[in-house]
Amino acid sequence: MVRIREAKKSDAEEIRSVAEKTWYATYDGFISHETIETVIEKWYKVTDLKQQVEDPYFFVAVVEGDVAGFVHATISKEDKEVLELHRIYLDPDYWGQGVGSKLLQKVLESVDKGIDRIALEVLQGNEVGRGFYVSKDFEEVERESVELFGEPVTQIVMEKKL
Repeated sequence: MVRIREAKKSDAEEIRSVAEKTWYATYDGFISHETIETVIEKWYKVTDLKQQVEDPYFFVAVVEGDVAGFVHATISKEDKEVLELHRIYLDPDYWGQGVGSKLLQKVLESVDKGIDRIALEVLQGNEVGRGFYVSKDFEEVERESVELFGEPVTQIVMEKKL
């Protein structure tokens, strides 16, 4: 059974582990291992995660006592009516079991009044992620060519009106 709850500092190591498994399962083959390693090292430091879990929109999915996935969102600094969905990651063992939907639903249930849409970025080539967002009524609004630690990638900006 899946339980969704607020993330705690003590979850940081498991959150990092889920992120690492997810990045390799999702991006291996079109993003270099060196870039994936850099992403994990720079974006998923346990000390940083322990601070980020204090954000009001950071939840974990727990299965049999273990963190199976997480979602992290914050209100946009540029537009207070937008909630930016930074991450929704699942241990690949739980893909296709509705856990991601439950995490997203928890965020949607928690949204403050005044928020009128959720925005996110997904890398081109991440068809699992993009397909998930499309199934949840997110629409593509823009494509941007960017560099991910020196590696050129295209990110797809998607939004969902609330």
